[in-house]
Amino acid sequence: QAKTRWWSGSHPFYALYPTSDHRLVAVSAIEKHLALQLLKELNLSHLIPLLEDPEKNNEILSQGLKKVFQEKTLDHWKITLLHKEVCVTPVLTIHEAITGV
Repeated sequence: QAKTRWWSGSHPFYALYPTSDHRLVAVSAIEKHLALQLLKELNLSHLIPLLEDPEKNNEILSQGLKKVFQEKTLDHWKITLLHKEVCVTPVLTIHEAITGV
């Protein structure tokens, strides 16, 4: 059996998560200090012990992140996490990327 790679979906902090308005945020907080900060910002501190092995705990961590991101709109997350060191960015449409709107 081939070893699963973190960039193939096995890492909860390197994934896309839907928002309440059916948009997506991209999370790339694979370094432990970034994942720790993200959990704190999202009020998911109870999941911090699972950071010891995020790939092993992928399902629980992913469910927690998904639930929180789905509670608010993309605009909410853009504003809330803008100046935070959490490695979360909005997934833009082509129009948004080109026009900056």
